[in-house]
Amino acid sequence: MSDFKINIIDGPSTPSKPSVNAGRSWKVAIIDDETSMHQATTLALNKVAILGYPLTFIHAYSGAEGQQLLEENPDTAVVLLDVVMETEDAGLRLASYIRNELGNHTTQIVLRTGNRGMRRKSP
Repeated sequence: MSDFKINIIDGPSTPSKPSVNAGRSWKVAIIDDETSMHQATTLALNKVAILGYPLTFIHAYSGAEGQQLLEENPDTAVVLLDVVMETEDAGLRLASYIRNELGNHTTQIVLRTGNRGMRRKSP
């Protein structure tokens, strides 16, 4: 069982006063070998703001590109990560790299896949 906690703050969608962090945004890394997934994700989330800050999207199309992208952007808030890219476990390997090699334990990683074999089977 994990000790991970999520804090949800219910408040105004925009800051009430100008912040010293003006111009700040949440970096969302989309790492997927399918261009259409990059396009669909950015289209769906392009007007989203969290705690008054917009999302900024950064992109990689393979596990190797993802490694470099996250090395260059350690302040990434969320990684939307395809499990199956150049290999069946490329995304899982990258998730391990993020945690164990980069030592990044704050970036949230969301694993996703379109591979039918990766879906959970009903009992």
